[in-house]
Amino acid sequence: MTISYPGFDELRTGQRLTGRLTVTEAHLVLASGIFGDFAPLHVDEEFAKQTAVGARVVPGALIVGVATGALGKNLGPNVERCLDQQVRFRDPVLPGDTVTTVWEVVEKRDDHVVRLDVVCTTQHGKVVLEGSATFVLAG
Repeated sequence: MTISYPGFDELRTGQRLTGRLTVTEAHLVLASGIFGDFAPLHVDEEFAKQTAVGARVVPGALIVGVATGALGKNLGPNVERCLDQQVRFRDPVLPGDTVTTVWEVVEKRDDHVVRLDVVCTTQHGKVVLEGSATFVLAG
């Protein structure tokens, strides 16, 4: 079975690319170790209970990775490089939350540069991340 990924020529302005992932305890632990982010808010349950959120929070860098991973799953090898990425964190993600990512193609340029906007929400409909990215695409 061959998987076909849309290239530059197949993408249309307004087209949406989506993904979904339930963020587990394992994701949180692995991300903290990989990023070296052992902030008590991420790894210390007793500390986190005392915060406004009242629970441990998944590192923001992991949510950026989840969003970018959804784009990679949709475009595959046609992504030649990322030129920029900007994100705003709107609400925390907790272990066990299911994050749905929606990328929308907002601009295509003749030099194969594509700009996309992204929104990530939880299963409760809370927006946890908004942003945009610019990529160079093949095909």
